[in-house]
Amino acid sequence: MHRCVFSHGGWIMAAPGGGHGPVEMSLSLMEKLKVLPPDPARGAAAPSRGLWDAWVMSAEAEGPGIWPPAVHAVAYGTLGKSPPLPVGNVNDRPFLLHIGDVGDLRKLSFVCTEGLHGKGILLSKVRLKDRDTREELGFEAANVWLFGKDGTEPVTELAVIRPDCQPLRDVEYEVRVRTGDVPAAGTHAPVHLTLVGEFGDTGPRPLRRGDHRDAFLRGQTSMFTVRAVDLGPLTSVLVGVRASGLGSGWFLDTVAVRCSPGSPGSRGAAGHAELLFPCRQWLDDGVGDRSTERTLRLLGETRDGLGETLASHGGSWTLRLHTGDFPDAGTELGVSVTVCCRAGAALPIGVPRGALRARGRHYEASLVLPEELGPVVKVRVEMEEGEARDSWYCRKVTLRRQRQERDGRGGSGEGDGKEILKFPFVRWFSPENGGQVSELPLLSSGSPESPIPVVLEYVVSVRTGSSESSATTARVWLTVTGERGDTGRRALARRRGERSFAKGRVTSWSLEAVELGPLREVLVEKGPGSDWHVEAVSIREGPFAPFEAVFQAHRWLRDGAAGPTASVRVPLTEVRPSAVTMAPLPSDAPAPKSDGRWRVELTLGNEDDDDGDGGGSARGSPGRRQQQQQTLLLPPGLCLVVYGSEGKTSPLPLVGPRHGTGDGGASSTIAFEASRPSSTSSLSPSPSSPSSPSSE
Repeated sequence: MHRCVFSHGGWIMAAPGGGHGPVEMSLSLMEKLKVLPPDPARGAAAPSRGLWDAWVMSAEAEGPGIWPPAVHAVAYGTLGKSPPLPVGNVNDRPFLLHIGDVGDLRKLSFVCTEGLHGKGILLSKVRLKDRDTREELGFEAANVWLFGKDGTEPVTELAVIRPDCQPLRDVEYEVRVRTGDVPAAGTHAPVHLTLVGEFGDTGPRPLRRGDHRDAFLRGQTSMFTVRAVDLGPLTSVLVGVRASGLGSGWFLDTVAVRCSPGSPGSRGAAGHAELLFPCRQWLDDGVGDRSTERTLRLLGETRDGLGETLASHGGSWTLRLHTGDFPDAGTELGVSVTVCCRAGAALPIGVPRGALRARGRHYEASLVLPEELGPVVKVRVEMEEGEARDSWYCRKVTLRRQRQERDGRGGSGEGDGKEILKFPFVRWFSPENGGQVSELPLLSSGSPESPIPVVLEYVVSVRTGSSESSATTARVWLTVTGERGDTGRRALARRRGERSFAKGRVTSWSLEAVELGPLREVLVEKGPGSDWHVEAVSIREGPFAPFEAVFQAHRWLRDGAAGPTASVRVPLTEVRPSAVTMAPLPSDAPAPKSDGRWRVELTLGNEDDDDGDGGGSARGSPGRRQQQQQTLLLPPGLCLVVYGSEGKTSPLPLVGPRHGTGDGGASSTIAFEASRPSSTSSLSPSPSSPSSPSSE
């Protein structure tokens, strides 16, 4: 017995002339799989152990003579993915893939880490068979080049073909990477990126510079294309740089992703929406937390007509709260949603317990925003406290302006129901590690080059007094207020095994919130229970921020007749340098040591710039521009002296390879390779210069 799968992948149009008669068309055979009937003697089918026999067949007559050991396969399913598994051959001989329990398979990803020496492999067939359930799966592999025709693509993905559902389509993702505009932000090190969605991920993909010399340099935006089987709604981006040593890091500003408009996987107009994943951090093993790899969470989407800045979003709206469509995504706990506007917040919308129990469903409520609150700036979602195992996956929150009856003058009232504000949370809520509250801003139409509000991690440290009876066992809440809004009331939950609010103790928590701007005050609240002496609160934008805001309280919070809670508002006292601005080196990591080789870049500006910073536009005749280009030929005796914390170098001749990028425009850059003795130690500004030499 065989199971035949026929492919169409297109619209079935109505009969010509708008009639209701039958429509005939031909469907091509995609896959023919052998299906064995159940054996009554064996009883019920045995559960799968995740052991699959695999057949991979090349369309070439003999296939590659020596199969490279660097080729692996990764299986993606509804419950996760397998580790990289070695691919035995492409000569249609069976080999074993121990995939494990990943749920229903969605795609198979072939990964090559060493390249195939200038030629890919043309496939004709890929097939999998479960050793226990005897289930067979096919793939649309005919005439597909494994790792590209020239063998330079690191990954090739194939979607599983099932008769009961449409196979996932191939999608081209356009990726825009913007490097920050801060000193030494750029990097020449290799950069890799992984797109992550609800259906899986792409695996690490190298972002090759190709002909783009300015890729990953300061202030530059670089474009790349990533082809993969449809990932579903994107949730995050993993970015890394393979660099180590002083000055080799990279300051990443933003990653923006969208489906190519002509891609088979783009979904109509939604395919043109650009998803933003902000970073605004260093990827550097010598800065901050020393991380060279970061996971960027989805902030929102922008496209023309989405979330333009308005004077007010006042009126009637329909709020929808969407739960993810996969196992255990729902929750029995209650949830609240707060819409925050420029002039204040609307009353929270409470979702009763059990309303979000079902996966893939949404809860709907009506909301009226007063005109005086102004435009919407962000949405806050909070899940009530529960057990550590309680969790809920929120896919998104939407606000749709309600359709109004036409008024007596023929107007359409407040709106026609087409205005929608979207907040793609795509994240799990859990009582563990303070993950019960999350915020997202409303993004205006624009691009990553425009300033956008981002979600920051605020590290809050609370110091309890050292006098007798200063400690408390009561519940404590904190509200942080800045020039751009507040965090809302956040519970400072006690962690198991930690003595929070103990005498003389400093305890820290992490709060995620849309950036608040310069901080102004904190509101500290204590519930019923023992008295508490709060001495001070300090807040940093991340664990290794260079500065911290300090709020000196020195107040007792006691139960009284004023209400069930005692509170104190504490204004900002001072902003001071943080005590810890860099993570310690691992105990087994060698201290970074320079070998004395440096890349020196000279940026030559246009002498006609009005402000003298090289940022003006080039002017003048073609002869003048040619003269400017000739300034790239520097005099042969030009030298550089580098000052460090332990002395200075001898004059370093600027000789050797030069990489000019000047085109007669506003500025031109020449790169040199220079050497200096390692005894100079870390660089410091020259006594005659107000700033440090660039080491980008």
